[in-house]
Amino acid sequence: MSILEILLYQLFLSLLGAGLLAEGASRSLQMLGPLPWEWTIALYLMAVIAASFGSRRLVFLFQTKIEPPKRSFLLDDTTLNDARIFDLASAGLFEELIYVPQEALKEEIARKFEAFPHVRIKKLSLEMGNWQETLKQAKALNATVLTTDVSHIPDPSLPVKVINLNQLSKALAPLHQTGEILSIKIQRYGKEPGQGVGYLEDGTMVVVNNGATSLGEIIQALVLSVKHTSSGRMIFCNAQEDLEESYPL
Repeated sequence: MSILEILLYQLFLSLLGAGLLAEGASRSLQMLGPLPWEWTIALYLMAVIAASFGSRRLVFLFQTKIEPPKRSFLLDDTTLNDARIFDLASAGLFEELIYVPQEALKEEIARKFEAFPHVRIKKLSLEMGNWQETLKQAKALNATVLTTDVSHIPDPSLPVKVINLNQLSKALAPLHQTGEILSIKIQRYGKEPGQGVGYLEDGTMVVVNNGATSLGEIIQALVLSVKHTSSGRMIFCNAQEDLEESYPL
C-alpha cells in the first residue's frame, strides 16, 4: 500500500471515530483493516459529503424517494352532466388527472373545474356513448372509469375498474334518517335508566329511550340520530310512547 493510500485510510478512520457514521459501521470497517485504495477514496468522499450536510450518519445521497402512484379517472359523458362530480372534486377524490370526452366537455363545466387547481383535465377524442371504446382507452391510460349510466356497473370481467356514481351514492347514504320510524326488538337494558337496546339485522345497535319496559317485545321507535363509533354505527331512538312528545302538534 502506498503512502497516499495509508494517509487516506487513516483520515477516513478519524472521520469514523468522530461519529460521522453509525457506530456499528465504524467497528465493522475497522475490523476489515486496510481496504483497496479505490474503496478508501470512495468511502472518504462519502464521509466528507455527509459531514458537509451536518449529518451524524452516512446517508445514501442517490436514493430516490418513491411516491405512491396517483389515481387517474376517465369520466364518461354521463358523468360530466352530473353536478355531483364537483362534490367529489371538492372532497379530493380526483388527485391529479382526469380524462374526459372532448365533445362532452362544455365550457361551463370546464370553468367549474378551474375552482380545483389540483385537478388537471385532459381531453380525449372519444365517441360519446361508445362504452367499449371508453373501456379500451381507460385500459391504455391505466385509468378508472367513472360513470352514472345505470347499465354500466362494476364487473370483475371488465379490463378496467369501473365506479358507478349512483351505486356509490347509494352505498354512502345513511340507512336510517332522523325522523324515520323503525321496528325493533328490545333485547336488553341500556346503560342509562329506562333505555332498551336492540339490534338490526346487520348488527347495528339501536338504543331506545324508555324502551326498557318493553324488554323482549318488538316496538315502534322514532330515529333521533345516527352516530358512528370505532365499533360501528349506533342509532338512538325514542320509544313509541314518546312520539307525540318528539313531534308535538
